[in-house]
Amino acid sequence: MKLFICLAFFVLLTSCSNSNKNLNISVNIPKNIVKIENKHAILLSPESFKIKKEIKSEDCESWQLNYNFKKLFNDSYIKLLNKMFGEVVFTERKLFKKELENQNFTTFINFNENFFSLEFLTIRNTGKLKVSLTSNFVVEGNDKIVKNVIKSEQSWEKNVYFNCNVADGASKISQIAFENLMNQAHEKIYSSVKNIIR
Repeated sequence: MKLFICLAFFVLLTSCSNSNKNLNISVNIPKNIVKIENKHAILLSPESFKIKKEIKSEDCESWQLNYNFKKLFNDSYIKLLNKMFGEVVFTERKLFKKELENQNFTTFINFNENFFSLEFLTIRNTGKLKVSLTSNFVVEGNDKIVKNVIKSEQSWEKNVYFNCNVADGASKISQIAFENLMNQAHEKIYSSVKNIIR
């Protein structure tokens, strides 16, 4: 009997640990990236990432929505920024004008706030999922400051009685939302830097 209980517990533990395999999100950065020369400093603090998840229904296996969206946000930006700049230095704090000049930085990009919101609920027989992303960042240099706010939203819905798996929906719309945000970030960062060095 003890062996059966241990075996059942092991199977349950294994199935729970594999649950996130259903939530597979791979973010592609823009293909035609314009490389920016010179040396640039970037503050992408872990504290800048705010994650809000509101799961108001247990339908559609919503327990599978336990995913590290903060890491996805951070990794997507690092991948994009490394591709965009000839030389990029990630800092742990805000750099001031003298520091930028002394270290020969052309610009300083400060990601003040990166916000991810996920909401899942059931209305009548329909599971509804919404993902929202917002990034607020400032590009500074050459006595100029350019402020940027970019946003991306996607939604998904499915009848709870017809093979409704919210992890599939979250994978699809999160990928689209993040890729849309990275495209906007690429455009805004490029135009902001060009405005500053002009």
